[in-house]
Amino acid sequence: MIEVRDLTKRYGDKLAVDGLSFQVRPGRITGFLGPNGAGKSTTMRLILGLDAPTGGQASVNGRPYRLLAAPLREAGSLLEARAVHGGRTAYHHLLYLAQSNGIDRRRIAEVLDLVGLAAVAGRRAKGFSLGMSQRLGIAAALLGDPGVLILDEPVNGLDTDGIRWIRGLLKSLAAQGRTVFLSSHLMSEMELTADHLIVIGQGRLIADIGMRQFIERNSYPFTLVRSPQPDRLTAVLQESGAQVRLDPDGALRISGIDTAMIGDIANAHHVPLHELTARLDSLEDVYTRMTGVSVEYRGGTGITSAGLPAPGNQE
Repeated sequence: MIEVRDLTKRYGDKLAVDGLSFQVRPGRITGFLGPNGAGKSTTMRLILGLDAPTGGQASVNGRPYRLLAAPLREAGSLLEARAVHGGRTAYHHLLYLAQSNGIDRRRIAEVLDLVGLAAVAGRRAKGFSLGMSQRLGIAAALLGDPGVLILDEPVNGLDTDGIRWIRGLLKSLAAQGRTVFLSSHLMSEMELTADHLIVIGQGRLIADIGMRQFIERNSYPFTLVRSPQPDRLTAVLQESGAQVRLDPDGALRISGIDTAMIGDIANAHHVPLHELTARLDSLEDVYTRMTGVSVEYRGGTGITSAGLPAPGNQE
């Protein structure tokens, strides 16, 4: 288990992490969310002993990471995929790590095969694409067969097949009872992958909750409706107090009345329906609303005729 208690980190006048407390429990994937500058990477570095906290503490399996005798056997991590000596081959990069933690070199072949890099084990890392570097970083995280995994943006640079692969891998590791702590800016992927969420903003805890509860408690429920008579359906629903707007895919997005009432109204007015589906907001929608005030850098939407941000909209 990972435990963070009253964790604080200050860089000069900048308070990067502000009294943060949470636990990351085994047997599930915990997603770690927050806008740029929220303190996610700093928190992960503090957990791994790469930075010293200004206050509070972080522990892995009850002990500070720096006190673990063979850390790769207890907690594997990926913070920066390119943090590899470019002149080393994939095999020798992992061999160095294995020797430093007393790991049998036979494990190297196992993890290279697991991440799909067995065929390029003898290639130097400087020639790897970002996606290949991510796979090598994941191999390094898994090298000691640890019970805890800490991964910062592991799907960055992966193609669709790679993203599906790592999603399945992480789910299988959590199902084995391991602790998986994962950050990502891809909200749609996080919604598919994580069981639990820890959300921070400006270094402070915003939410520590299950994925479904987070979405259900913070959603504005709506109903997605399709009909061959959308204009007529819109008119009769609005007469009953519904709010109707067109969804990007052409369906009607109805709020203000529930799904059963929509069906009853359509039936009473003999309006055929081809779809009637109760929906909740996506994780992206909920997350954006909750963290809006915590965004440190916000781009503008105005575009000049030259294709550049309009004055006053620049970051």
